[in-house]
Amino acid sequence: MRYYFDVKGDFVPIARDNVGQDFDFASDAVAHAKTLAEGLRGRGMSIRSTARICVISEVGSSIHEERVFLETLKFD
Repeated sequence: MRYYFDVKGDFVPIARDNVGQDFDFASDAVAHAKTLAEGLRGRGMSIRSTARICVISEVGSSIHEERVFLETLKFD
């Protein structure tokens, strides 16, 4: 099955995946989302602390959301 990995912020998409990737199991797609989130964290990208990777199945169902940043940033 093909899965798509969209990056979303508060209420709007940051980046849409129009290509997707094939996985035999949904759990493999979820593991891939975790790897993508880790890669974004490691790059120190300046994206919102609420950013998340949304895993969408080929039939359009959202099956998982992986937060990019594990902690919410707090400002004094």
